[in-house]
Amino acid sequence: MLIAVGETDILVSFEKLGALRFAHFLAPDGIAMVNDQEIRPVTVSSGQAEWPADLDGLLRSTFAKLELIPALRIAQGLGNVRAVNVVMIGALSNHLDIADSIWRQSITNLVKPQFLDLNLRAFEAGRVPLTMP
Repeated sequence: MLIAVGETDILVSFEKLGALRFAHFLAPDGIAMVNDQEIRPVTVSSGQAEWPADLDGLLRSTFAKLELIPALRIAQGLGNVRAVNVVMIGALSNHLDIADSIWRQSITNLVKPQFLDLNLRAFEAGRVPLTMP
C-alpha cells in the first residue's frame, strides 16, 4: 500500500534533511520524529549545492509537530551507533497504541542474541520523554 501525499500520521526520519525531503507526505496534524543528526550529501560537500543556513528553523517552520530525537547521541552513549534505529523505534512507540511487551518481544525475535541487551536498552532509552525544541 502506498501512502498518499499529506496522509502520513507519523514521519520518522534518521536525519534532518531527509525529513524535509519527505515532508509533503505528512498530514497537517501529523508528527515529524527526526533524529537530530545532519548528514551532508556529496552535492553539498563538493560545492554543487548549498546547505540550508538555518536547518533547525526550517524544520520548525515546516512541521507543526516536531520531535528532534538525539538518537545518535543516545546510541553512542550505549556504546554502539548502530542502535540509532532502535532508539527511534522506542521514541515512535510512545505514539502508537501497542503494548510495551509486543515491542520487546518483536525486538527479541528479530535481534541476534549477542545484540539483544543493547537493543532493549536502546528501545528503553528512546521511550524516555524528551524536551522538545
